[in-house]
Amino acid sequence: MHIDYIKLIGNQINAYFEDLAHLRITIFREFPYLYEGSYAEEKQYIKTYQNSKKSLLVLAKHNDQIIGATTCIPMADETEEFYQSFLDYKIDISQVFYFGESVILKEFRGNKIGHEFFKLRESHAKQHMQDLKYTSFCAVDRAKDHPLRPDDYTPLNNFWQRMGYKKHDDMKVYYSWKDVDRQQEDTKAMTVWLKQWA
Repeated sequence: MHIDYIKLIGNQINAYFEDLAHLRITIFREFPYLYEGSYAEEKQYIKTYQNSKKSLLVLAKHNDQIIGATTCIPMADETEEFYQSFLDYKIDISQVFYFGESVILKEFRGNKIGHEFFKLRESHAKQHMQDLKYTSFCAVDRAKDHPLRPDDYTPLNNFWQRMGYKKHDDMKVYYSWKDVDRQQEDTKAMTVWLKQWA
């Protein structure tokens, strides 16, 4: 399967906002995020990336269809919810590149797109941060007996470990959104994963 990758930096992201928002809302409805998203919330979320001169959006395209997307941004350009845990852990956020979502439509998973997303983000991070020490992302914590957990659900932990990332159970990021089965949003704990470069 031939996949094209479109790379956009900073406010170039604006032109593809609807594509990114649609993918995020569609895919994050799935377990474990269960995100009841809206375009208004997506506009607020993407502003952080639009305002950063070193942020990156990569879109995966098959034929004329956008089938996946991933983002990254210098941690210092992120919001306090994301970088506070790093400050608490005595990590210099000016040496961290944060990886946002990697979202791929279900029917296109298993085609090495996730691997390519990591490769492109890591390359971008090294290019745009001379003293890069860590690349990092967060993953939501859900109970193993969560009522909406599919029987065939497989966490991505093994894949992330193969990509060189280590889970840090003592580092948590707290972020709020509304679950698809809830009336109101609440705060979720997200565990930090790190890959050290220096």
